[in-house]
Amino acid sequence: MEFEWYDDSLFVVIKGRELLYSSQLKYMVSIDLSSNNLVGNIPEEVGSLIGLINLNLSFNQLTGNIPYQIGVLQSLESLDLSHNQLSGEIPQTLSNLTSLGELNLSYNNLSGRIPSGPQLDTLHTDDPASMIAFFRLFDNLYDRAYVFVVVSWALWFRKASASSST
Repeated sequence: MEFEWYDDSLFVVIKGRELLYSSQLKYMVSIDLSSNNLVGNIPEEVGSLIGLINLNLSFNQLTGNIPYQIGVLQSLESLDLSHNQLSGEIPQTLSNLTSLGELNLSYNNLSGRIPSGPQLDTLHTDDPASMIAFFRLFDNLYDRAYVFVVVSWALWFRKASASSST
């Protein structure tokens, strides 16, 4: 997805009405570009849309990292980046989104720990596939499996060492 900023205006057609956003573009409140076969990175400039309440870029072919600038969108209530090819870690700045009520990052190639924070910890977890709860569960299982493997390996190594000593 590429944005070229020739001036600070944008025409948007919603339900047959053509709307002009000019110098107030930064106060746009909703962007839904889902299911548009968009490719490329999410532009860092998205962080300049300070009035944004809803951002839906799901079901595209977006790649690269989630821009940390999304974390400055204090009015953001809904963020859906699901069903893309995003990679890298989930930015810690998402924990700054104190108005966030819905978050869907599923079906991407994200890695690392899920940021925690007052708002992210309170999101709805009744449908793990639609949010990050699935990844939090995976992190917990990974941690338990890691501890199990390390402890089992250490015990086996001790036994092997004791057997070879006698």
